[in-house]
Amino acid sequence: MAGAGQFGSIDAACDFVKDWCGVRTEHPWRTSPEPGRFPDPLHRLGHRLDALWETRDHPYWTLPDQAHTVPLFEAQEHIFDPRDRRTLEGIACVIAENQGLYTLGYPTDAAPCLHVCGDWFDGGATDRWRPVPGTTLEQALILHLLGNLFWPTYPTVGSAEERALEP
Repeated sequence: MAGAGQFGSIDAACDFVKDWCGVRTEHPWRTSPEPGRFPDPLHRLGHRLDALWETRDHPYWTLPDQAHTVPLFEAQEHIFDPRDRRTLEGIACVIAENQGLYTLGYPTDAAPCLHVCGDWFDGGATDRWRPVPGTTLEQALILHLLGNLFWPTYPTVGSAEERALEP
């Protein structure tokens, strides 16, 4: 993953998330799936942060400023718990954009090549699944996990923070 910098793996992204939120413990699978059931990046994400999928009494992490909480798998885009596999046309859905513009997934009967359905950067805004060349499932998970971490820290429209930025 040339150019991925410090987030060259889902493990590095999980370490960053935990550090950012001040979490010092692991949150491994509570009910570990059999090996090979999910692509490796999904398995590693679940191994590191699974408790956030499974606990409804503590689904949020509080950011260091104590002013924001993060529904880490739902803040902006929804990252599905892979044990609740949602499949459409043989594709396991992994990430759904919050306004329904696109869904990312991987074929359940082949190598975990990233696929998209909906409006995507390739200009193919269709309702059929197609491969995403040059992007891996791991890269997509890293991008959306970090996006979900940062999204709640942005000022909301009309907030005092936003008004202070106006000329």
